[in-house]
Amino acid sequence: MASPPRRLSSLLYSLLPSSLAPIPLFHALPIYPLLLSSVFSPSLSRSLSSSMAPELQQDGETLPQNNNTYASDHEALHKTKVTVVGSGNWGSVAAKLIASNTLRLSSFHDEVRMWVFEETLPSGEKLTDAINRNNENVKYLPGIKLGKNVVADPDLDNAVNGANMLVFVTPHQFMEGICKRLVGKIKGDVEAISLIKGMEVKMEGPCMISTLISEQLGINCCVLMGANIANEIALEKFSEATVGYRENRAIAEKWVHLFSTPYFIVTPVSTSNTLLQINVIIKYSYYHETWHG
Repeated sequence: MASPPRRLSSLLYSLLPSSLAPIPLFHALPIYPLLLSSVFSPSLSRSLSSSMAPELQQDGETLPQNNNTYASDHEALHKTKVTVVGSGNWGSVAAKLIASNTLRLSSFHDEVRMWVFEETLPSGEKLTDAINRNNENVKYLPGIKLGKNVVADPDLDNAVNGANMLVFVTPHQFMEGICKRLVGKIKGDVEAISLIKGMEVKMEGPCMISTLISEQLGINCCVLMGANIANEIALEKFSEATVGYRENRAIAEKWVHLFSTPYFIVTPVSTSNTLLQINVIIKYSYYHETWHG
């Protein structure tokens, strides 16, 4: 995504609250896209709390956590199901991160659905079949195993059916069409998160992808952003990102637990009235440069 004009960038930086001022540039980079998404906070949150589920107790003896062996039928019915909407380079990396954690966290179903825009490979094999057979996205993330609990699905309706948490990670220009296809099909208490860079630009002004998702589907949408390269995360090189949320910190923490690994550090960032003013400045700059050159 193109950098903002120098004068706008300087203005944004000058408005950062003093609590962020001492943060080195390297650590500040992951939250910079969130400033443009207007879903950020005046200060970085405290360190991540442990996401490991408590060990089970039986007859006074501590038993190791196991999603399938010890979970009751009631617990199984209330496990959170996750679907990744998108299967490109970044979408496949997101599925890999999530799949490693759903196996570990007892509150999630092991299986992670990944919606794939179906393509035919030069070999004649369908991309979905190749992903499920090889356990890797042979076209967009070759050589990286996604996790055996990742299931590629070319049917969007089927992929999101029953999901409680939706991860949107497609090119931004396709999101409006995808949302229109999902209208009326997202049922129950569903949360969403956008990993999409860019925005929708219309005559009435720019629209953030998280806002587009919330307005069209009627669900809450957080944002995950960071100054990272998908292939480096896939190779498990150290990276950082932030989850931006408006009101519900508990939901943000759940997203943090779903994405965090020892090599991918995720921090929740809350909305601030101070930084929300940046949204006004961005829109003013957009209109000024569009209509006045």
